[in-house]
Amino acid sequence: MKEATFRFYEELNDFLPIEKKKTCFPYHFRGSIKIKDAISSLGVPCSMVDLILVNGKSVDFSYYLKNNDRVSVYPVFETLGITDVTHLKNRPLRKSKFIVDMHLIRLERLLSRLGFNTIHKRSEKEIVNTSLVEKRIILTQNKEILKYKNVTRCYLLKSQNPESQLKEVLHNFSLYKNIKQKKNR
Repeated sequence: MKEATFRFYEELNDFLPIEKKKTCFPYHFRGSIKIKDAISSLGVPCSMVDLILVNGKSVDFSYYLKNNDRVSVYPVFETLGITDVTHLKNRPLRKSKFIVDMHLIRLERLLSRLGFNTIHKRSEKEIVNTSLVEKRIILTQNKEILKYKNVTRCYLLKSQNPESQLKEVLHNFSLYKNIKQKKNR
């Protein structure tokens, strides 16, 4: 039996059981297994993974695990919290654009009122395709959308009510500063 040590970061922990969240834990395997299969077997959708480090070096999904590997798995860095650091620019380098499904139209309206480019689509395929073409972040509560292999920017909302969802989005994407800048214009 071989063993690798895994550590998942940020929102990837939402897919793990409590004892594996935000900590290093052993992963046991036999023979040869691709890192993609190991991640999937732990319940984390590969579409949410943006960076994998094995023993400090970046690898892709085709990497085969080895005994004693130390694996760090990171999500897309849309939600990287850098609010407490010194910003080099007065404004963000990019503008966040969002797409939501039909169940989140109230959230869409709230984001739009604050000046964020937000649209909605009906079907999962429309949402995924529009996200890719227009470089939009998918906001959803539908875990099924994470199964699409080409999903690159997605955030799974935890809150149920639109006002709480808005706070969750503003916090997780560090957008409070954007609101202040828009008010000052």
